[in-house]
Amino acid sequence: MPNPYWYGNGKAKGIAVFYQGLIAFPGFYLNTDGFPSSDKRLQDGRVYQNYSYVVESEKSLSEYQNSLQDIVHPIGMLMLSRTITRSQLYENIQTESVIHLNSGNPVGSAINVANSFANTVSGIDTVWANTGNVYAANVGDMLYLIDSVYTNRSQAKLILEVVDNTTINVESDFTFIGSGRITTNSGNNIVVISGNTVAIDTQIIAGDELRINTGGVEHFTVDVVAGNVLTLNTNAGNSVSNTVYIVAPDYITANYAYDIITVE
Repeated sequence: MPNPYWYGNGKAKGIAVFYQGLIAFPGFYLNTDGFPSSDKRLQDGRVYQNYSYVVESEKSLSEYQNSLQDIVHPIGMLMLSRTITRSQLYENIQTESVIHLNSGNPVGSAINVANSFANTVSGIDTVWANTGNVYAANVGDMLYLIDSVYTNRSQAKLILEVVDNTTINVESDFTFIGSGRITTNSGNNIVVISGNTVAIDTQIIAGDELRINTGGVEHFTVDVVAGNVLTLNTNAGNSVSNTVYIVAPDYITANYAYDIITVE
């Protein structure tokens, strides 16, 4: 066979159009980056950069900065604050909501929290599961534990489950972050609290348990409260200064008044 192989009479014609490497089609925008009104920002080394974040609150930064840095602040990030008004915080709350406060609980009824690190509440002479009863509790209601002597120890919890007439489960345990910061000394059972916004003896009493991270979480029981000085049942294993601490109130030895709060 001849090489190259060919056929036809050699008189075919064709038209070639060259666009010099360009393809012509209707244009479109991939995004808004190039628009004058784009949401892009010039990096400035402070606010508009990859290693900063903004916390919005109605409180000033000085009121929560230490707590946030001790608990959730990522190392190497720059924390900035923006103060906003209460109306901005709650602008989406429906103003027509109705709150029912059931403070007329059955005569002699009370509640008991057997362990502050648990979320189960026991009732005494309660009828929480009695659906048609005015004293019933419902999932989504708030349980308000009332400490009439030490009011700073009162707590409100969302009800997640009504087990029966005398047992309900709430959203979380009954511990709380103590006011101010605590300082411990290795081998010593005396600790000092500073920077507190409430009187310590209105929030912590003898019998409460403290959890303190001193390079490993240590558990202590409070024996004596004297102003801002606490005497603990055991010596601290390590020394720490101005650190956050957790309080587990001694709710075991008393039965507490309570309210059931319903929002409609």
